[in-house]
Amino acid sequence: MSAGTITLTHNSAAVTGAGTAFTTDLKAGDIIASVVGGVTYTLPVKTVNSAASVTLIKNYDGPTQAGAAWYAIPRDAMNAITAQLAADTAQALRGLNFDKQNWQQVFSGTGTITVRLPDGSSYTGPAWNSFIVELGKKANAGDNSDITSISGLKTALSIA
Repeated sequence: MSAGTITLTHNSAAVTGAGTAFTTDLKAGDIIASVVGGVTYTLPVKTVNSAASVTLIKNYDGPTQAGAAWYAIPRDAMNAITAQLAADTAQALRGLNFDKQNWQQVFSGTGTITVRLPDGSSYTGPAWNSFIVELGKKANAGDNSDITSISGLKTALSIA
C-alpha cells in the first residue's frame, strides 16, 4: 500500500489525500487503485496537483469514501498487464479455433485426419465417419449371402 489514505467523492474527478505523497508516488497516466465497499476501483490519474491532491481522467462513479487505503500502479505496469491480457486472450481464442477445426474433422472427415494439439504437436488417426464406412462393409444379421466360408470358430454353430 502507498502512504496515507484518500478521499473519493462520487461523481468527482478530485481525489484528496491525508499523509500522501502523490508528487513522488504518481505521475499523469498512473493508476490509483482502491477498494471501496468490496469493489476494486482502478482510477487513471490526469494530473498530480500536489502531495495531497490529484485529478482523475474521469469522474469517480463509486460511493463517496473517506480514509480509504490505496496503492499506485505505474502506467508501464498497467500497460504490461493489458498487453499480457491481450496475449492470453488471443492464445485462448486460437485454442478454441483449433478445437473447432479438430472436432469438425473428427465429426465430418473421412479416412485419416490430423488433429493439432495446443502444445503444437499433432495426432493422426481415423475420423469417426471412417468407422461408419468400415462397419457398413461388414455382414449384417440376416444378410449373409456374401459369406462363402467360416473358419476359426471356437464355438459350434447351430441351425434353429
